[in-house]
Amino acid sequence: MNKLKQPYLANYGAGEPLGNKSGQGELLFVPNRANPKGILKRLIEKSEGEDRSQARSRMVEEIKNQKKLKQAGAKVPEVFESNEKDKLDLETELYFVMELIPGPTLDELITPQDKAPRNLRFEESVKVCLELTKTLRIAHGMQILHRDLKPKNIVVRNLETFDIVVLDWGISCDLVSAPALTTVNEQFKNEFIGLPERKNLGGDKRNLRSDLTDVVCILYYCLTAQPVISLRDHHDLSVHKAFSAMLKNKCSEAQFGKLDIFFDKGFQADIRMRFQTVEELERRLFELLDSGSSATSEELQSKLNRAIKHWQKNPKTQISNFKDKIEKQIPDFEQALNGLSDNSLPVVAKLPGSFFPDSMQLNFSLPNKNKNQDIVLLTMDLGERFMQNYNTERIYLYQLVVRKEVNKITFLIEYEFQLEENECVVYRTVLEQMGNFRENIVERLPVKRFSSPDVTTLVSLIADVEKAVGICIDKITGTI
Repeated sequence: MNKLKQPYLANYGAGEPLGNKSGQGELLFVPNRANPKGILKRLIEKSEGEDRSQARSRMVEEIKNQKKLKQAGAKVPEVFESNEKDKLDLETELYFVMELIPGPTLDELITPQDKAPRNLRFEESVKVCLELTKTLRIAHGMQILHRDLKPKNIVVRNLETFDIVVLDWGISCDLVSAPALTTVNEQFKNEFIGLPERKNLGGDKRNLRSDLTDVVCILYYCLTAQPVISLRDHHDLSVHKAFSAMLKNKCSEAQFGKLDIFFDKGFQADIRMRFQTVEELERRLFELLDSGSSATSEELQSKLNRAIKHWQKNPKTQISNFKDKIEKQIPDFEQALNGLSDNSLPVVAKLPGSFFPDSMQLNFSLPNKNKNQDIVLLTMDLGERFMQNYNTERIYLYQLVVRKEVNKITFLIEYEFQLEENECVVYRTVLEQMGNFRENIVERLPVKRFSSPDVTTLVSLIADVEKAVGICIDKITGTI
């Protein structure tokens, strides 16, 4: 790959290496207007044979999210300058300059090099996490996920006042406006924690609750100086059980009883049984600071066991109710799909059986309407398309294919119905078929939210289908 233009050199020079890399970016000390030094992050691009557009899009997303969060009052570094406008100019290197945050990272504070680990006091540890939830409350209120919260990405500007700043939004995503830059096979894990939903194929890698679990892991790290790595051990026990003696010495007996239950909930493998909202996590953190009398550990454990049984039963019931309602509406939905051919493009019915579009055998049941059409919309048989083991929260999956018949350029539209906090949320994903069963996610976002089975109406998705088909047609015609 030819050397890219580096527009920042005129104002900042080559910079002073910070000594580490952040994801796909290199960090450099540079002078700026506000401080003697700032931080310049430049994108390190891969070879021409690899997908450069995804890395460039991610950096632009990082810049936009960091700007929005700073403006909303979150504790993140201020962005002073960037060249995000050059995203499509593949001859120019992307960069941005941001505020240098003084102070050690949480990792440096607790486990400094060549020194014994420093465990924070119980109250300090909890208040550090409460400060993190303030930033998450702003971010999640704007539907922005961090997805890489760990001690190395947290700067302790002042421990006495709990002035905590969150760094590195490099793999953050905006659920409202951002394109889906994560493929179904991509994994997010680091040396600190590998959450099941981030590292498993088909897991939900755009879930706000994962950030909350990161905060639980950070509390554990503050108290023990140990990374979590995995939520459960080889005996399927919460990881904190191995350090219960150390945790007992950190707090009062009443606080330990609540802390034990806190970690039991926070370290559940099933994301539905962990903390569900920032508000719930904050409330439970505040309760940990209360050293007064409380229910005994046995009573709290009993409550947790009852809650677990309720969660294990209730989601299955809800999924069944939503699924029954959806299945009954499939014929009306497909009839409405046929009506699209009058306004946009023909709908072609598909014979049941095959899953991948490349191997489809078509049933031209509407020959007069569809004959000689170049771009067609194909409906897929859903008799076997509901895969319970693929995603335990999935209620239903409906798929459509937009294909150019001449050269078989194919785009897949998926409507995935998932159970989230007693509601059915419909996510629409547009994927480009790349061959050899590879898929490139063009866009993924929530398009509908049904509060109960009674108000679930599939026909209301038709307008979004038209929008998604339009995206596919634009992509197909742009590809040719």
